[in-house]
Amino acid sequence: MKETKRLGSKIGNGKTKHPSLCKNKISPIQSMAKTNWETEWKTGRENERRLRHPRTTTGPKLYGTLQKRKHAVWIARLRTGQCCLNEYLHRLNIIETPECECGAEMETIEHYLLNCGLYDEERHELRKRVGIQGMRPSILLGSDKVIKETVEFIEKTEIQTRSKINQGAIE
Repeated sequence: MKETKRLGSKIGNGKTKHPSLCKNKISPIQSMAKTNWETEWKTGRENERRLRHPRTTTGPKLYGTLQKRKHAVWIARLRTGQCCLNEYLHRLNIIETPECECGAEMETIEHYLLNCGLYDEERHELRKRVGIQGMRPSILLGSDKVIKETVEFIEKTEIQTRSKINQGAIE
């Protein structure tokens, strides 16, 4: 207790640093933090794992192929999972349920792109353009070869405009 008070008074007046924060102790902490971050990155949640697909393109090579800024925003939001789909809105306590309006399951990015019955016609057109091998979220959202088709799918489904917040359902 006395040691804590003595150290606290020295730190408080700015004359002495805490002994455990010496440079030789910070390096192992940084190393451990980096290791923890890499582990989390490799074993993270579903949305993050989808983005680490080996054939995923990022940066200017991906977004540079898009004509409008809003298209890049739509893709970025879907890639990060921070979009107007019910699963995300429910996580933020904006809506009561994460279920899709089709009633089949939670409205996740994978459900929206691959399974939702509300968008079967649009998805059929997308599948014809990108092929069956291209119908994976990591490719649809991360391949510069099919990104324009994905943007067209998003426009046709009007998912970006049907947000509960944009429609005024939530105030």
